[in-house]
This record gives sequence, C-alpha cells and structure tokens, in this order.
Amino acid sequence: MKKKLLITRNIPVCDYRNWQGIFEVDMPMERYSREEYLERAVNAHYIIACQQKVDRELLAAAPGLIAVNSYGVGYDAIDVASCEEAGVSVTNTPTAVTEATAELAMGLLLALARRIPNIDRKMRNGSITWGILKNSGTSLYGKKVGVVGLGRIGKAFAIRARAMGMQVWYHNRTRLSPEEEHLLQVSYLPLEDLFRNMDVISLHTPLSKSSYHLVDETVLGSMKQSALLINTARGKVVDEQALVEALESGRIGGAGLDVFEHEPKVHPGLIGSEHTVLMPHVGVDTLEVFQNMFCEALDGFMAIEEGRRPVNII
Repeated sequence: MKKKLLITRNIPVCDYRNWQGIFEVDMPMERYSREEYLERAVNAHYIIACQQKVDRELLAAAPGLIAVNSYGVGYDAIDVASCEEAGVSVTNTPTAVTEATAELAMGLLLALARRIPNIDRKMRNGSITWGILKNSGTSLYGKKVGVVGLGRIGKAFAIRARAMGMQVWYHNRTRLSPEEEHLLQVSYLPLEDLFRNMDVISLHTPLSKSSYHLVDETVLGSMKQSALLINTARGKVVDEQALVEALESGRIGGAGLDVFEHEPKVHPGLIGSEHTVLMPHVGVDTLEVFQNMFCEALDGFMAIEEGRRPVNII
C-alpha cells in the first residue's frame, strides 16, 4: 500500500528512483490554505511543508504522520519539540539550497556595491547623467567581508568572496579548526569586532532565540558608515526598524536583502531607500534547485521507509 505524501504547494518534481511507486502524492495546483492543509493532513504519512506551519494543531489532525520535511534549510515554521513528542521525524534540504543562496548573496552584494538597480532605472527612464563619478559605486576587491554563520551557505559565500579578491573573516558558534580556516583562507573574529571592522557583513545564521534581532540598533551603530549589510538568512535576524533608521541617517552604506522581518510585508522605509537592493525571498528560486530540494526531501522519506536514519534529520 502506497504511503500518502502531502505537499502543501505546487513545486517542481523530478525523476527519483521509484518514488511514484511508493508514495501517493497530494499536491495542489497552487497552494493549500491552512484549512485545506489540515483537512488533507488527516491521512498523510509524510508532508513536505512549503512555508506552512507544522504545529500541535497539525500534528493532532494527522495521527498517522511519520515525518515532515521543511522545504528549505530553515525550519523555524516547524515545532520540532512537538514533533519529537509525537514521534514525528523532521528533516530539511540544506544541500540543495547551498550554492544558489550563496550566488544570490553575492549578487545582492555586487548590485548594492555598484548601484546596478538604481543606475539601470535611470538608464531606462532617461534620467541618467553620463560622466566620471556621476554613477560611482564601491569596489569590492581588497575589501573586508565578515560572514556571520559559517555553515554550508556561509562557506560557499566565503569561497566566492575570496575568488573576488576580498579578505574574509567570520564568526560562528563553533570556531573552525586551524586546518579548515587555512583551507578556506578565513580568519575568526568575535562578533562585536566583526561588525565593527568589516566593509561588508553577510548574514548566514539560522533563526534562533540567540539570533533574533542579532543586528539591532547597537550593532548597526557600531558598523562602519560605509559598510554594506547582506541578509539571505532569516528576516528576523535583523531589527528592520533599526535598519531603516540606520539607512535614513547614513549610519551604514546600504543593505541587500532577500528576507524580511514580516514577510511578505516589507517596511516602506526599505522600499523607498536608494541604498537598498530588495528581492522577495528567492535565494533558492531556480528550477534546478527546486527539483533538487524535492529529491533531497524524498531521500529522507525513502531512508525512513527503508529503516535507515535520514542524513538531514533535525
């Protein structure tokens, strides 16, 4: 008998072993509402939760649930403790999202430093002024970049920064070994020193109690006036109101953001600023990545079906 796999929104699938012979798939044309989600979870054995909460209400509605997958690297929408109490495994898809998220972080940095969106708009509406220093940005070669959270994505970003001739420092909950620091050509700094001394800060830390509003008014006030902030991690890592005030007062040079504190709402002060580059949480938004995420989610479910421990279990 096939196990029921509930996918909470329409996603690209891929050829993966004999998964269609194992799972009966329930996937919407667009996205299931919360009410539909709860109703369809009643008989579900596995769920790929695409930006949908997995909480006590959902667990109570799905008594046969075996495992849930957080479709992405972050799992702050999943009540992991309640899942553990209910005997439900939780997995994520960190490998598939690594390179694409690092690419977007670097893209945000390049666009912000060289003012690409602003100048592109002026070129298109005819308001551009040609000439030396009329459209100048900031060079990145030789600049200091601080990476907050040197996990998979942070490392991938650091490698790209080094390839562009930037000097890379980092802060992590656990410091790397001297051998790995040497291999990646990165240097460790305490968090306060990192924010105070870097030309660029790129955030790659997961959201937790300790990282909530990690970048607040005090931290922003300690940064260089010309510093650029990049966030492709989680919106709540940054105090958005404090960031808007820092941008408006010129306390920092700019911000490139793919995530926001109150998504899908974006602070008007960010939208109206000439010192921001904004993207709608699309760090992993490529066809190849979505297909790979689906395969990685299935990897975990197949492991459970075969009596093995999933690689990406949380």
